[in-house]
Amino acid sequence: MHITTIPLTAEEEARLQEEIELALEPYRKITPPQLLATMRERLEEALRTHPVPRELIHVMVKPKVVDTSGDVPRGDTKAQDPMIGTKPSE
Repeated sequence: MHITTIPLTAEEEARLQEEIELALEPYRKITPPQLLATMRERLEEALRTHPVPRELIHVMVKPKVVDTSGDVPRGDTKAQDPMIGTKPSE
């Protein structure tokens, strides 16, 4: 399956919109609203349909860190064992 046919996840969609806003930011003060809308539309279409930016968006979204080991949540290990991260006494 080609990457451009796979729907974006919610995180990828949010990142895509964030990147579009960052790209358009320098033009907001000097570009008429109608032209900005056209620029946004073309940029979004290109980022959605070209395989290179789609792959970059996919890679830029960090995977969720699972905070469990089997059935037991790891949580804050320092709270569970205050000796973690301390130097041994001499």
